[in-house]
Amino acid sequence: MLVKNWMKRNPIIVEPETGVKSAFLLTKKHRIRQLPVIRDGVLIGIVTDRDFRKPELPHRFYTTDEVYRLEDKFAVGDIMTMEVITVTENTSIEEAARLLLEHRINGLPVISENGRLIGIITTSDILGAFLRLYKFENW
Repeated sequence: MLVKNWMKRNPIIVEPETGVKSAFLLTKKHRIRQLPVIRDGVLIGIVTDRDFRKPELPHRFYTTDEVYRLEDKFAVGDIMTMEVITVTENTSIEEAARLLLEHRINGLPVISENGRLIGIITTSDILGAFLRLYKFENW
């Protein structure tokens, strides 16, 4: 089983200039845990629900209330993770599951050979694949 058969294509993305609050609201609206950060079509980072819980911001300590005020005072680029663990569409589901467990994360951006984002695979997608593989009755 390969990632390409289970990943979500055309994931919701943000740019590094996207406001933190706007990105947070996108995750809530679409019931997702991570947003790939893209510049000129290339994956440059990821922002996850963990980043929203306790953002580490430059210059001085800000309270959570300050970060999430009505205006988008901070950008996703201020809190994103830049060292993103990725897979390709030809990665096996088993390898993707191993990476998720090893790194204690919930999603993996799927990139093409030239670094372009083509999808995302999450823990839920992989659980669905395993349920199908093992012919779980109600799946």
